[in-house]
Amino acid sequence: MKQKWEIVHWPNNKRVELCESKELAEKLLPYYGKGHIIKEAWFWDDGTVYKMREK
Repeated sequence: MKQKWEIVHWPNNKRVELCESKELAEKLLPYYGKGHIIKEAWFWDDGTVYKMREK
């Protein structure tokens, strides 16, 4: 599995950018302005998104 970091517009939960490292995402975040957050994203080795089971 691969770990990446995404910058998300939190009111509509749409991904703005996908980054290889948390440090890079933190550096880019101020350029997107208010209303954006950083979330961890996991992918299988083939590139498909890993989704955790909902409880």
